[in-house]
Amino acid sequence: MNENISALQDLREIAALPVVAALVALALTWLVWYFTGNQCTDELATITGCNTSSIATFITPALLKDLLTNSAIAATGGGVWSYVMITRERRAREAAEKAQAEERQRAEEALARAERVEAEARARVEEERRRADEDRARLLAEIERLTRQLDGRGNGQAEN
Repeated sequence: MNENISALQDLREIAALPVVAALVALALTWLVWYFTGNQCTDELATITGCNTSSIATFITPALLKDLLTNSAIAATGGGVWSYVMITRERRAREAAEKAQAEERQRAEEALARAERVEAEARARVEEERRRADEDRARLLAEIERLTRQLDGRGNGQAEN
């Protein structure tokens, strides 16, 4: 659904400039023709065969051709410009999203490495504690043995 909306927005953005450019070209062409063209009067109609109807004062076949040509050229230029700009913007956005995804992945990998190092450190600490506990137990056992041995000698020497 979001892709459809994005496609419609892209189409609107691509079409907006060509439509505006075509309308501006149409209006400018008509204005130039209207203010610089000859009006077809009855005398001129008999000489040149121009059309004296009321609509002919606003548009002629030659003007219509010029309007369509100029509008098509302007629309094409605007369309190409819009397409280039939107394509450039989309590439930049996709590159930024890709860079962001890569950065997120690197951060996740760094976090996983840190957790792994922390787990290894905890395991080493736990192993050292276990060894220390074993050493302490051996030392206590040795102290007890030596204490009993000394007590046995002390008691045996006192009797002699």
